[in-house]
Amino acid sequence: MNKNLSRKEFFKTTAKYAAGATAGIAGSNLTSPKIMNAYGATDWPLPYTKLDVEQCRKDAHDLFWLGGGCGYGGFAGIILPLQALAESSDPIMGVPTEMFKYMAGGVAGWGTLCGALNGASAAICLVTGSTTEPNYSALINELLGWYTQTALPTDTSNIYGSTSSYLENRLTDVLPQNQSGGSSLCHISVSSWCEAAKNDTTYTGETGVGSTARKERCARLSGDVVGYAVQILNDAYDGVFKTQYVAPTSIATCNTCHGSSGMEANVSSKMECSMCHGDDTYPHTPIISKVGHVEGNPLAYKLNPNYPQGTLMVQWNGEDQFGQKVASGTYFYRVQSGSFSATRKMMLLK
Repeated sequence: MNKNLSRKEFFKTTAKYAAGATAGIAGSNLTSPKIMNAYGATDWPLPYTKLDVEQCRKDAHDLFWLGGGCGYGGFAGIILPLQALAESSDPIMGVPTEMFKYMAGGVAGWGTLCGALNGASAAICLVTGSTTEPNYSALINELLGWYTQTALPTDTSNIYGSTSSYLENRLTDVLPQNQSGGSSLCHISVSSWCEAAKNDTTYTGETGVGSTARKERCARLSGDVVGYAVQILNDAYDGVFKTQYVAPTSIATCNTCHGSSGMEANVSSKMECSMCHGDDTYPHTPIISKVGHVEGNPLAYKLNPNYPQGTLMVQWNGEDQFGQKVASGTYFYRVQSGSFSATRKMMLLK
């Protein structure tokens, strides 16, 4: 039996790899895996051995199709290669990778946390623990932050797809990419991809949420998530992990009032607020809507020469959406266009 067939069969049965089969294994330190946290005789965290980033990226993509979706691909794409390195009596052999099938579609189709993120985060937690440096929280924070700011699927995954480099080659199109706009939610990620694909004039494939193209997009995304998770795990194993994610200033601005130390203290989140609290429901939108639309007829027209940055000025008269004068104090003003959003503070003095 050839290597590809044995790997595919292993994906289907989640049995131990046949001798000589490849599944994301790198390096030579395979007989004595390094335990990243040794604070006592405990089964947690479990041993971790460095894995091959690109092979794991491919494996997670294939597991999406062969195993049961993004959550399974995100978890099994890391755990199955580790099981292939373990002895039959090692604790990791008793971890059922199928347990993350429920995460498909953001928990049984509910569109909550991206299943690939959930599965990969669980795998990170399983092999790092809470007292390591970095601990599982730091690594998972980096993974989610990277996800919110990366155009997915990546160029690498698109190349693998277009060149039929996976075991499961369901589609060879180069798929449109999109950023999730500061959100780790499946609903935001999938919906914004469908919209981006529909508006991409160079893409002629399917764009619907139930299409093979959208599913293949999520399969490639699952591979990308696992690839980055393995990369930061490998860096942590080598002691060279450094945080790359920097939260946008808009999140800090909102948390000034609404975070745990703010005057309202009613929000617990690290995501971009405007993705969910947008035009109609965002608390500060009424004032912004009031000043952001100019009514009436212009007195004159003028056509300016072409220039890369024209500007728009909006003047606020100190009134709320009902035309009532507001009190002196600190106010926020926001500009939002597509996925771009920026917020600043201003003082109103009387």
